[in-house]
Amino acid sequence: MEKGGKKRPAPDSGAGNSGTPKKEFLNAKQRRVAKQVMDVQPVKNPDGPARIVKVEEFVEARQYEIKAMESALTNATEFTGNMRVFQTLPRHMRRRAASYNVKRLPQKYRQRAIDQMSNGKEKPQPIKMSRRAKRRPGAIFEMFQKRSKEDKRWLDTHLWHAKRMHMGQKWGFVLGLHPNGKSTRASFRASQHAAIVHDASYYVCLEVKGSESSISTVMGLIVDPTCISVGAKRFLAGDRQGSTFIHKLGEFPNGAVAPASFFWIAGCPETERILWLWVHPSASSEVLQVVQSAVNACKLSVSVKSRKSELSRFELTGPRSHAILQEVLKINENCSLSTDAHKTWSLLDSLRTPAALPAGVVMGLSIHDPRLTFPPKMKPRATSLPSQHVQSELHKILVQWPKSLANTTLHLEESRAAYLHMSPSEHELNKKRSETLVPGSRLPANAGGPPVPILLVQRNTPGSTDKSGEFVNGWDVIVPAGTAAVCLWKSFVFAGAHAIGLNDRRRICFETGVASFPEDYPETLAHVSWAKEERDSKSAEWSRKPPAKRVNYEKLGVVDPFVSNYARIVGGAVDGEPSQVQVIHGTKLVGVVKQGVSAGLSLDDMARSCVEAIKSVRPGFSIAGDFSLEKSFVRCRLTMVGRGMADEHGIIYQASAEQIGFWTEFLKDTKEREVDDFDWLKPPLDSSDEAMEAVLDRFPAKEQIIGYVGFGGFSMADGNGSALGCCLLKGLVETKALANDKGKYFVLVRGPRGRVCRPAHFEILH
Repeated sequence: MEKGGKKRPAPDSGAGNSGTPKKEFLNAKQRRVAKQVMDVQPVKNPDGPARIVKVEEFVEARQYEIKAMESALTNATEFTGNMRVFQTLPRHMRRRAASYNVKRLPQKYRQRAIDQMSNGKEKPQPIKMSRRAKRRPGAIFEMFQKRSKEDKRWLDTHLWHAKRMHMGQKWGFVLGLHPNGKSTRASFRASQHAAIVHDASYYVCLEVKGSESSISTVMGLIVDPTCISVGAKRFLAGDRQGSTFIHKLGEFPNGAVAPASFFWIAGCPETERILWLWVHPSASSEVLQVVQSAVNACKLSVSVKSRKSELSRFELTGPRSHAILQEVLKINENCSLSTDAHKTWSLLDSLRTPAALPAGVVMGLSIHDPRLTFPPKMKPRATSLPSQHVQSELHKILVQWPKSLANTTLHLEESRAAYLHMSPSEHELNKKRSETLVPGSRLPANAGGPPVPILLVQRNTPGSTDKSGEFVNGWDVIVPAGTAAVCLWKSFVFAGAHAIGLNDRRRICFETGVASFPEDYPETLAHVSWAKEERDSKSAEWSRKPPAKRVNYEKLGVVDPFVSNYARIVGGAVDGEPSQVQVIHGTKLVGVVKQGVSAGLSLDDMARSCVEAIKSVRPGFSIAGDFSLEKSFVRCRLTMVGRGMADEHGIIYQASAEQIGFWTEFLKDTKEREVDDFDWLKPPLDSSDEAMEAVLDRFPAKEQIIGYVGFGGFSMADGNGSALGCCLLKGLVETKALANDKGKYFVLVRGPRGRVCRPAHFEILH
């Protein structure tokens, strides 16, 4: 023992075995097992009566053992518990994805895994089909119906578009927005020299049934009174398509809903007439409610039904559209219902363009299976005029359009479904082609399916300018939805028609000066809904960028950079949200307003002229409230003076007398200057820097805002900047009053991201 150390005291010999037991070393498994410390009290009187066991106290005392047993059952690794079968396997037998694919487990464990999946919340994943099984016709149709849900329907040509275009969800449909590999210039060039085709099957057809007089009475309550009546004599035969504007019952000139085109079905008795009303899908439900409310107000026996997704509609535009139809459509000569239409269609073979036809003519044809002549072989363009006899016959048709050319069976459901259920498959047609004696020869007409009823409608777009011509006019082909529509679409494309998307269609409307619905119709609820969606999308994209990489609209003084808020101009915006405004539309009223602005009339004089025009067309028509133009807008086409372009949601200002004088002096000698070397941002030689700074680098007052740009950019048709928008009529009248001595007047346009306001001439559109 070391020095200074103390000896460990010996244990108490009298304690016996009552001392602290020796500490035991536990293994890892024993350390994880929890132990309960119990305080056992000795029995005081073993000879006394038995104690009473209280259940609550007994369960509370045994709570630990009960929980331990439940935990053991839960973590059991055999037939009970929450552990899955694949977790009980040894590691060398485990496979990936065995948790949902029972076929990756050994055979003896599969049934237990299936039972666990069926009893629990998890459901066994369906076994994936092979590619061969997926490509079967029944499987393809089932997959098509599964993917095409109510809120995002597929068109019949969806698979064709999805491989070649950028797709997007619009108005409950999945539509092609623009081609992947082509620019807008290619589409414009095709519309100018060849033909373009657009699948407009998303348009909704509303079928109105009833007597001729009842339908005319109902529609007369909800359409624009300045437009030609639905029950006009020129439309009742069914060989003309008309256009109108739907308003809510008793709210004209307010309560605008949507523009619509219509035509009667020919060949129906007078007591059971059918009217087809074609409207945009963004306003189809609202139009259906308006028509139904008019039916209830009149208490007439008229039924309204939506034919959504039952008909397909293709728009062909351009100088070659008629030649493509002549080559693709092979007439069924055995159809006695359309004999006159077939003869007329044959005589129209030498017609160069559909723009020469009477406006809105309708033809009913019966054609053979388009797959029999696929792919079509286009004839070269004619280099000489037809014979004198053919020219005289063609002239007679164009001057006096024949009657009874619109007879069709397209309105019958069994006729629309005949081709879909009775046509042979592609495999059967290929087998027949392989059995022909001459390889590559065409199959006979009886080798295909039953004849397909179609309707051809000459499209004469209302509101088009004089320079539009054949760039906006063409043919609309209405066919039964299904296989026939897909086959015709492929034939049009192979014949040389350039397929365009939704954005390209709006671009063509911009080039031709035609308003596009719902983008250019701020008087409707459809435009308000579209504007809010566009604002939210663009605002979210802008907010994702850092402050240093995005435009500072607050510094530029732009309150609504992502929406054209027309209601803010007239004080009708609620919390800054866009809402409906009054826009003058219709050929009659727009003509009165356009003439009044040119003549310098006041708003009151123009309002009285509009009321007189309405009463001249519809005597006795009552207008809801006082007809006022104080807060009315008109659609305008803006053409930039000199350089500059108007961007979307650009601001239109009323030019003051000072600004008109400055820009008139600034632009008067532009033709004599060197355009390549001239800098428009620098002042001319006879102007000082202070004067230039005072005019160009100063935002006009908010009181000068009279409108917004709906769509703008460089116009390939005009070769300069152009735009479509809506302007306050009061502002245009005041602008005309501020014209200088030489009679020049214009408006100023500034983009939402620009600082310079540039002059632009305006033209009021229908």
